[in-house]
Amino acid sequence: DPVTAANEMAVYSKDVGGFTRLFYRDESAGTVVQASAAFSQVTGANPGSSFLPGGIVIKWGTGGDTVNPTNFVSAFPTACFGVTIVGTSTLYTGGFVATAVGTASFIASRTSGAGNTGFYYVAIGN
Repeated sequence: DPVTAANEMAVYSKDVGGFTRLFYRDESAGTVVQASAAFSQVTGANPGSSFLPGGIVIKWGTGGDTVNPTNFVSAFPTACFGVTIVGTSTLYTGGFVATAVGTASFIASRTSGAGNTGFYYVAIGN
């Protein structure tokens, strides 16, 4: 990694596991932050996944099964910090909670309510 002086920042690339990735370093030899990842395609696909600078990963999708795990499009490299779930139908009057959250999947459980619905989810991790 390049060394930076006061009032200087560096943007550079380096090899990570055979892939060229973008990095930046804060002034005065500060923290190195990876600004790109190995996702071959980031689109509006459902399910989908994207990399945010600093190593944060966001994943999204839909589901309908509240008994078996819902799998992410790909596993989080280290950890899933949390999952937010909302119903796809305005006719469903209850809520959801994510249980058994892991790097590759979670279980969407209904907390209350009546009516049929699937769900949308957004998960964040690293």
